[in-house]
Amino acid sequence: TGKVLSDVSYLPEKPTSVPMPYYSDSEPVLNLNADNAQLEGAALTKGSGFDMQMTPIQAQSHFNFKNGTEWKMTGNSEITTLNNQNSTVSFAKPKDDNDFKTLTVTGSMKGDNGAIEL
Repeated sequence: TGKVLSDVSYLPEKPTSVPMPYYSDSEPVLNLNADNAQLEGAALTKGSGFDMQMTPIQAQSHFNFKNGTEWKMTGNSEITTLNNQNSTVSFAKPKDDNDFKTLTVTGSMKGDNGAIEL
């Protein structure tokens, strides 16, 4: 059977003594690689700051699904990239007539025999 993954968060470590905006030497990046996995939940990629040279940086999330992975999206989600190979992204059944969900991909979205079920 597939693996179950839910409520995953990634927060880069930062010193508590550094005032906002946060300064880092790298962009916060989440690479989620799922192979024949069962995922449920919503994803939100937010955050920005500056690197040590004062260049703006932006948080990123890269979702890579393959081999029958299923993501049941339960709420509005925003990610940077989605690569969907032989997998499914499904919008969870609405709780009522006003329970809409939106998937926003701010970068690229690729599919190879992948499905998005509404």
